[in-house]
Amino acid sequence: MSSTFSESGKICGMTLKKLVVFFLFALITASCASQPVALESTETPESIATATSIPIPTATPQPAKAVLVMTDDPTLQPLRELVSRLAVESGLQLEQRTEVQSGDVMPEWKVVVFATPPANLNDLANTAPGTQFLTFSSMELPQAPNLSVISSRADWQAFVAGYLTTLVAFDWRTAAFLPSDLPESAMMSDAFRNGQYYFCGRCATYYAPYASFPLIVSLPAVSSVEEWKLAASPVQQNYAYGVYVSPQAASPDLLNYLAGFNLTLLGGRTPPPEILPHWAVTLQMDELTPLEQLWTDLVVGQGGKTVTAEFRLTDVNPELLTPGRQMQVEKVIQGLREGIIASLSPPLE
Repeated sequence: MSSTFSESGKICGMTLKKLVVFFLFALITASCASQPVALESTETPESIATATSIPIPTATPQPAKAVLVMTDDPTLQPLRELVSRLAVESGLQLEQRTEVQSGDVMPEWKVVVFATPPANLNDLANTAPGTQFLTFSSMELPQAPNLSVISSRADWQAFVAGYLTTLVAFDWRTAAFLPSDLPESAMMSDAFRNGQYYFCGRCATYYAPYASFPLIVSLPAVSSVEEWKLAASPVQQNYAYGVYVSPQAASPDLLNYLAGFNLTLLGGRTPPPEILPHWAVTLQMDELTPLEQLWTDLVVGQGGKTVTAEFRLTDVNPELLTPGRQMQVEKVIQGLREGIIASLSPPLE
């Protein structure tokens, strides 16, 4: 009996141990089943390094530029050559255009040079403060920190032309061929008259036919040679011996036509070689030297200046404009610069 209980106790003890083991095994199995299974990565360290080392593309910076805005007028060739040279010397790439709209201005545009001021110049200067603009003008323009102006002072040029024409004309019989369709046309006509009045007052001629000199021939700049020749009839009929021909009117055909009447001519542009025997002097405004002087400041972003172009007397014929008379002209030019002479003061009556 006792042996039976002993065997029974052993069996119960072994069964209890098995139950405990089974319970622990079930508990562990359930715990493991609730944990997420980590997926084995298929990427090797080399592939990860390769993926992260691909360079991100960046925008290539554009080269800094100088922009020249002009037409194909052959007379502007000296301006093109100067701006081209200055751009190379300052490390800028030159771009030439015929016009610029507000949306055209790029951040790489350092300097923009206009041969003539466009109608949208103010908008361009206001919308692109990081770009320096420069233009040439005989009229006063609005000021801006990034807008520089080289003033050709059309009134000064016309005043000196009137004075010079009177110096070289016999009996003070003078005339001028001037454009009528420019903003400064009326001012040029008044200044030319004042130049003659400054020299000789009413300039009453001694010989007939009598006329009120100077005679002003004024037509639109786009007028044909035949139209200019037809308008020149009063010049021939009243024997105007000294004649100023503005660059807008000075075609070779018109100059040859006037030279055929044995007139003394002068103007703002060097004439053809065959005209030189009749040519007293070329009166030019030197606009390129101020541009060269301002260029370094413009490239580094310093602008907002107005500079007056200098006079240049070239193609001087000493037989028609003697050295003494040339000295007189230089004094008049100096007087204009110093404000002693007013080109647009009311003329004598």
